[in-house]
Order: sequence, then C-alpha cells, then structure tokens
Amino acid sequence: MGKILDRLFPLREIRNVSMYYVLTSVYNMWFVAGIWVFIWGRFMSKTEIGISDAITFAIGFLFELPSGVIADLMGRKKAILLGNILLAFGNLGVALGSSFWSITGWYLMWTVGYAFQSGATEALTYDSVKLVGKQDQWNRVIGTATIISRVTSLSANVIGGLLFAVWFRLPYLVFAITGIVGIIAAFRLIEVPVKVSGNLWSPSLYLKQIKDGVSVLLSPKVKPIAIVSLLVAGMAYLYNWGLLRPLTGERFGYSPVTFPLLLAAVSIAVIITTMMLVRNKHRFSLEKMLFVAAGVHSVLFVVMGGNFNWLWGGMIMVLVTVCSAIVDQLFSQYINIHTKSEHRATTLSAITLMIKMPYVLLAIVLGILAEKQLLAQF
Repeated sequence: MGKILDRLFPLREIRNVSMYYVLTSVYNMWFVAGIWVFIWGRFMSKTEIGISDAITFAIGFLFELPSGVIADLMGRKKAILLGNILLAFGNLGVALGSSFWSITGWYLMWTVGYAFQSGATEALTYDSVKLVGKQDQWNRVIGTATIISRVTSLSANVIGGLLFAVWFRLPYLVFAITGIVGIIAAFRLIEVPVKVSGNLWSPSLYLKQIKDGVSVLLSPKVKPIAIVSLLVAGMAYLYNWGLLRPLTGERFGYSPVTFPLLLAAVSIAVIITTMMLVRNKHRFSLEKMLFVAAGVHSVLFVVMGGNFNWLWGGMIMVLVTVCSAIVDQLFSQYINIHTKSEHRATTLSAITLMIKMPYVLLAIVLGILAEKQLLAQF
C-alpha cells in the first residue's frame, strides 16, 4: 500500500509536500465553476457582475506582489494560513450574500486571501523539496498537483451542478466548508527559513525585495520564456476565471446543468496530458514543448470566437485549456529552477500579478458585451 501511495503522491514523506497536495485539492474544489454567474445573476445584471468582478479583482490584483514580499520576508506559512482563513470566510459571505454590495464585499475578502496563498504555497513547497536535494523531482510534484487539481475540479464541477439544482446557495456554502480543511493543512505546514538581510520594518527592504524578485523575469535566460508563458497564462486567466468561459459555453449552447459536464471533460483531458508529460520528461526539450503549446493555444483562442455548435465548441474549449495547462506546468519547472529561495514567493507573486492584468482591465468590458449579446465579436 505504501509503495502505491508513493507512486501516486511522490515525495509525500515530506510534510510540506503532502500538505501541498491537500491544499491543492482545497483550492480547486470549484463547486461554483461555470455556475457562479448564474448565482450572482439572481441579484445582479451581467453588467453589474462585470463591475463587481473588476472591483474585487483589481484590489486583489494590488495585493498580489505585496503578499509575495510579505511571505518571503515574514514567513510563507503565515501568509498561507492567513490566505486560507480569508478564503473560507469570503466564500461563506458570498454564499449568504443577497445584494451587489454584500457579494462584492465578501468576494473581495476571498480575492485578497487568494493573493496571500498563491505565490507562498508553491514557494514553500519547492524550497522544502530543494532542502532535501530532490528538486529534480519537482516535475513529478507539480504534475501530481495538476492531476489532483483536475480530479478535484472534475468532481466538484459535477457536484456543484447538482447542488445548484437543489438550492442555488449550496455550491458556495459547501465551498466555504471545505475551507476548514485548508486552514488545518496550513497549520500543519513547517516553515523553511530563508535568508533575510535588513530591517523587516524598513520600506527600502520591501522595495529591494520587489526589485530582486521581478528582475528574475527580466534576466536574458528567462525573459523569452517568461514573455511567451505570461501571454498564454494571461489569456488563460481571462478565459478561466471571469465571465468569458461560462458565457462562451452559454453561446455554444451549454446550460447550468450541462456546462459542469464540459468542465469535467476538460479535467479528464488535462489529467491524461499531465501523465504523458511526466512520463516523457526527458524525450522533449522543455523550452520547445512550451513554445509549441503556446502557439497552438493562441490559435485556438482566436478560433474560439467563431460560431460553433455544442460539440465543436466544446472540443475547442477543451483543447484551449489543455494547452494552457501544459504551458503552466513547464513554466513552473523553468522559473523555480532559475529563482533563488529568498525571492521565490515574490517572483511567483509577480508572475500572478502580470497574469491577472488583462482580466482586471477587461472584466467590465466583458460584462457590458455580454449584456448586449456582443461577446462573440469580442
């Protein structure tokens, strides 16, 4: 039994890695994926949803880089714990919200919580692996985390649709309850100390940390990969997190009940692709594979704007997500190899900030276009 678990969950003997797997599952229990628009739509117009989404993500966006800096300087475990507490209470508030302002306020708490855990969780896990000299197995860890995220998402998407059919508030309520597991897992993490030089209360130290963290992405070796990966990730974030994906699904003929089934198919496709990536790590150049996946993703993203039936439209939506998942995993391997421990959370948070930028700028526009039924032209 132990050997089977070791194969399924590589490096699980490292506590932070095993907790990383648990947290990955918690972060991907998307009972509201694909149907959150329909839930919010009971209290807001599509334009108001776009405005609310833009306000909350703009503020969460501003927290991304500072949260990474705080994690590097004051401790990743503290940042992860705070993030999980905010996530749980934010989801509970949205579940009980019944107006534009109540939902917006609680969702704001959720986005800030997500910012605090986003860079810190991966940074702490990678440094835990590096501490025992097994960073060459990071592709197995990140691959397993991707599979966990998709299996969890697949299950949660189907369950979320059923919960929505029973009572529209149930998906968010169950999402909030799972946050308790995240808080417990965060408590069990072990801090990996990183070198900090200077006064923790000095503004200049924080500015230097930001500069050093961002400079990793601008180094000659990393810059080409970073530009391509960030462009793909930015498009993927705009598509996966906002109005674009559920409204595109709606345009292709999917309903609140059938759309979660499409998301389940997406998860299965990503799981299969990830398993193939892990098994064939040494057969292909990381850089070449990343560029090919990025190119295919960009073409499909444009094609997705066409008029298709549910079958062809669904296939395109599946392939778009598969390509972005490939880029995401390969970029994680590449950037962690080229980043020092003391800057890791800052660099990863800077990446998340750049990825979110297109979404923050376009969320309101998407809501207005959806209201006027002009999303396809976008």
